[in-house]
Amino acid sequence: MIKTSTSVNPLNYAHSGLDIPGTNELEKKDVQFYDSLRPHLDQLAKDPSDDVIAKILAYSSINR
Repeated sequence: MIKTSTSVNPLNYAHSGLDIPGTNELEKKDVQFYDSLRPHLDQLAKDPSDDVIAKILAYSSINR
């Protein structure tokens, strides 16, 4: 099995606040929903699980 890794570039994680375009247009519940997902999405970006990597590789091999 090939082991892959993603470099941690500070430019990729420079934004820590709520910086969604059109934030003023979002309802409060939408912002709360996004805020509840943010930590999980950040974790996937920094340390994807083997399952996520397998799905990406399977998807990319279909589209070749």
